[in-house]
Amino acid sequence: MSTGVVQDKSYSGLSIAAIIFAVFSPLIGLILGIIVISNGNAKSKSLGKAAIIVSVAIMVVYVVVYLIFGAYLMALVQSLLQSVSH
Repeated sequence: MSTGVVQDKSYSGLSIAAIIFAVFSPLIGLILGIIVISNGNAKSKSLGKAAIIVSVAIMVVYVVVYLIFGAYLMALVQSLLQSVSH
């Protein structure tokens, strides 16, 4: 017996966009993931959570890389300044 209610068991386009942006533009992926969690169906919400996790993980990697690169540049500038002053 059917109740006449159609349940959508597929991913929404926004949830797919959230996961794609999570990889290529983490801030946008994070925002879209939050939107999907607040508005999507159960299956889309799981993809929204994954987008948030991926976004945050990639942002952490970016920060670590920037810190390492910045420390390297500071050491390089310091050694250049020392070699010029001597």
